[in-house]
Amino acid sequence: MIPARPALEYLEEAVHLLRTAPARLITLYLAGTIPFLLGFLFFWADMSRNVQAEDHLIEAALGMTLLYAWMKCWQSAASSELLAHAARGARPAWTWSRIRRLAYLQGAWQPTKLIALPLAALLGLPFAWTCAFYHQLAMFGDGTLEPAVAYRRAKDLAGLWPKQNFMALLLINAFGLFVFLNIFIIGASLPELIRIFTGLESSFSMSPTAFILNSTFFAVALAVAHLCLNPLTLAYYVVRCFHARSVHDGRDLLAVLSERRNKEEGTRKKNLPGTAATIVRALILISFFLLPPCSFAASSDAPPSPRVAPAEIERSLKDVFERREFAWRMPRSLIAPKADVPKGPVERFFDRIGDLFSRVRKKITIWYQDFRDWLRRITNPRSNPGPEPGAGWSLGALSGAETALYFLLAATLGAALFVGVRQWRGRRRAATALPGVAPPESAVTDLTGDDVLASQLPENEWLRLARELAAKGEYRLALRALFLGTLAGLASQGVISIARHKSNRDYHAELMRRARQHPDWPPAFGDCIQLFERSWYGQHVAGPEVLAEFERQQHPLTAPLSPPPVQAA
Repeated sequence: MIPARPALEYLEEAVHLLRTAPARLITLYLAGTIPFLLGFLFFWADMSRNVQAEDHLIEAALGMTLLYAWMKCWQSAASSELLAHAARGARPAWTWSRIRRLAYLQGAWQPTKLIALPLAALLGLPFAWTCAFYHQLAMFGDGTLEPAVAYRRAKDLAGLWPKQNFMALLLINAFGLFVFLNIFIIGASLPELIRIFTGLESSFSMSPTAFILNSTFFAVALAVAHLCLNPLTLAYYVVRCFHARSVHDGRDLLAVLSERRNKEEGTRKKNLPGTAATIVRALILISFFLLPPCSFAASSDAPPSPRVAPAEIERSLKDVFERREFAWRMPRSLIAPKADVPKGPVERFFDRIGDLFSRVRKKITIWYQDFRDWLRRITNPRSNPGPEPGAGWSLGALSGAETALYFLLAATLGAALFVGVRQWRGRRRAATALPGVAPPESAVTDLTGDDVLASQLPENEWLRLARELAAKGEYRLALRALFLGTLAGLASQGVISIARHKSNRDYHAELMRRARQHPDWPPAFGDCIQLFERSWYGQHVAGPEVLAEFERQQHPLTAPLSPPPVQAA
């Protein structure tokens, strides 16, 4: 792939292309853009001011959708015509099948731009690629190609020269900001200027703040700025596409030759007025009949004179080959050094960043060489000093003592890292109590909280706490303690694992997967869940009979560890 030319050169060429474009191309662009902008301004004002806007919102939105598709179809036609104008080639003929393909492709793909561009702008990096893709799709989707071919070409060309694409969009948007500010300032001062020069007082001049802060005024300024700036963006991507395709088919050479030929023909026609040209044609026709046949026979062997002089063609080819996109084919010795070009602020900033990284790298290299020299002096005081900073080295150049010291240092660092990881994991285990390990009794201070876990106490401690609460008459808390003890018992047997994010249904499903050798456990655990949730989350009042029923359902699950029954107070 050839290197990309600076984005500013392409923008300058885009401006020149717009200046030389015929009025037909501008008409194609305005025929699609102006109706959409007028409809957008009317939609904006109507939706923001009309109290009955909700009644016809669907119809207005459908109208804006159709106007957007209309604009994209005409912009696609304008892009195609502008590309043909840049290549100095013939324009494809418009047929009904071409119009149908154009409407289908633009109507199907361009509306997705309203979603893809904001998402790409939020991500940042894909914005330039997305913007280039939709502009190239408008260019290739003019109906001359099949939709699949147009999509593939647009996708391939969108990824070309990403840095140049990003810089061009940055320059266009920066220029667009100043365009918007100029339009905004002119529009804000327009009512006052009318009052000064004509003496006409209006509500806008009497209340300038309300006029400036009106959302419709902002919308008008944005629409005018878009109308001024969007043709430049469209022309830039036309120029970008033209030069990218010229690498394969050399259409830029053909365009230069065609332009020179047109200039020469225009000059010749300009030098010969209409009457003189008629006289010359008449003399040539008379001489054709009056000259003897031998003169034609003698002149028939002579080669026809070329329309363009060879020296002119050679000079045109030299001018084209001196461009940057063809300079990479030439030997380096033939390329004359360019004069120093002053760098911009962005380039100077990145140069300073590169210098900083270079200095850091050199400093680290010096420190490493000093460390090696220190190791050499320790292991072998009589050895010569190490190589200069930046010199190459290998493991074979080290002595046996140095190699052993390096390995010893690596083993020490690895052991320290291993011990640190083990201690860190041990602290994490200590922070979370494991099933079957009894933490201090102060770990469970409030059974009504949502942050209580069954793994905070072993099963026997939960059952003891349930008996104490039942003796005090707090049957609802005792029921929860019994349920947490059930979970702790199942966790101690390894059939479930306690986690803060799990629900009771998760525990039940986990028990059904792991306790296949105990088919009576899942139904009993399901009954325990139902009894607990009816009293804890529902309106059912917990009492001694509920505790007795829960212990009866719990018995198959914790039979080996069951204490005496919980007695009511």
